[in-house]
Amino acid sequence: MYASAEDSATYGGVVILFDTTEDFSVVQYILSDNVANFGNSICHNTITNQVLLSSPVENKIHVFKYFDTEYKELALSTTAGIFTYLLPLFPESLSSVRITSNDGVLLISPYDYTIQNQEITFTNDPGTQTYVVEEYSYYTKTSTIVLPAGYDSASFGSSLVCPENKSQVFVGAPLSTVNGVDCGSVYMFDQIIESYIYDGGSIDTNREISENSSGKVTNTIIANGKVLRQYVDYTVVDGNVVIITPDVKIGDIVSIYINEWSLTQQLIPDTIESGMKYGHAIAVCSSGCNLVISAPGYQTVDYKRGLLVKYDNTMRLSGKSVSSNKLPVINPSDSLIINGFEVFADGQTISTLSDSINLANIPGISSSVVLGDLVITSESLIEFDALTVSNGYGQLVEELGIETFQVTQEIKKPFERGLEYFGSDVEIDAEGKKLFINYY
Repeated sequence: MYASAEDSATYGGVVILFDTTEDFSVVQYILSDNVANFGNSICHNTITNQVLLSSPVENKIHVFKYFDTEYKELALSTTAGIFTYLLPLFPESLSSVRITSNDGVLLISPYDYTIQNQEITFTNDPGTQTYVVEEYSYYTKTSTIVLPAGYDSASFGSSLVCPENKSQVFVGAPLSTVNGVDCGSVYMFDQIIESYIYDGGSIDTNREISENSSGKVTNTIIANGKVLRQYVDYTVVDGNVVIITPDVKIGDIVSIYINEWSLTQQLIPDTIESGMKYGHAIAVCSSGCNLVISAPGYQTVDYKRGLLVKYDNTMRLSGKSVSSNKLPVINPSDSLIINGFEVFADGQTISTLSDSINLANIPGISSSVVLGDLVITSESLIEFDALTVSNGYGQLVEELGIETFQVTQEIKKPFERGLEYFGSDVEIDAEGKKLFINYY
């Protein structure tokens, strides 16, 4: 469980991780760098075990990944036998702190030291010893999500939601401007995935495999629906992934989640009104197929106030994508990620891009050009996950005019009760069948 203390006067925002196996005990403080509103919104990705924390003041989303054995050095010496630390570098729970002497001996609490009132007091130490004080950290930062140049990032991160089992995030910016109007918008980001059909050899990825200071790979690698473990299921040699588990067979698909996120779609209202706060609240079902965005400030002469817009992910549902821009600017180095497989344009025309998609031999995927539009079709029978298309290098999705989500319904208050803000909060159930709307 996570809780935020986003306006901590000394540290900016602080997000607190609680372990609920026995009780609600603090196990880690996730700190900002003295930035207010850090942790304003929080969402968790179950596939990659990442927690995403928004920071609207910075207009950034910070991504942290879970590691079960990660230590971070905090201090090296003491003054007069006492080391004073400032909360919340680590909690009072002694299980999350490791202290060793300068000759490598592990100290035991409470025999060698005690922690109280932001101080570590070392037993029988006149102040001449040196220690290494380390924090046991569950989550380590792996990446930051920011908007590309050209987009208004005002209030970016005011709302944040992730589908339960998709490596995707929707970020609200309800105070941002669109065409000069401060109506707000929502941005959809996909984590970059590189998928490969395993041929028995090492996997040479297009992007570098990321490692932290301890040599741990910070990417998530999945095969056959199972998260692979470093040193047990795979190793990294000269930047290449080497599979060592016999459970992954030739012909299996290995997917590598890169610590990079690409903007896939900007969602804006069909009717733009100043101050409507589009993106104030966002809800998405677990499959990522149904999305609801609120605009509690929306009003007209005859209606006050609040609007919700429902979107459907037509590609996941239908298995088909059709571009809308017949004259896109395509660079040969641009790429699309289709169902996790990256395809480079290798040319500057829609026709060449279509040929590249077909030559990539992505399982179940075919491409054609119909009346000047790029049509990508999937034969996948996976329910709610037939087709996904996102950016690799460049912004081909936007350039081609591919829209993942399509508006299917607008919802207003069923009856008038004054000046309530309809859509001040919204939730959707896991199956996308029930919608809960708050207004006051």
